[in-house]
Amino acid sequence: MFNLQGWAEFTCPQCHARLEAKAPRSTMLAAVMPIFFVLGRQGRVFEGIALAFVFATFTAFIVEAMRPQLRFKKPLPEPEIRLNLAAE
Repeated sequence: MFNLQGWAEFTCPQCHARLEAKAPRSTMLAAVMPIFFVLGRQGRVFEGIALAFVFATFTAFIVEAMRPQLRFKKPLPEPEIRLNLAAE
């Protein structure tokens, strides 16, 4: 999972298509976490709700990291300008 070079060269074993991992959907939930940290300071009920949300977010992130979703890697676009650096 932490081998970034391995993910950059990841291919399908059957069709040899280049693949890349999709971003986990739980990262959108992590953006809302600071709101719940502030809300958790407003009382016991809100603290319980904030704690449950944080636990659910971390659990979802770990579950998605165990089985990442894959998509086809888009080919790099052709450059508009080519430099001719060959020495004559």
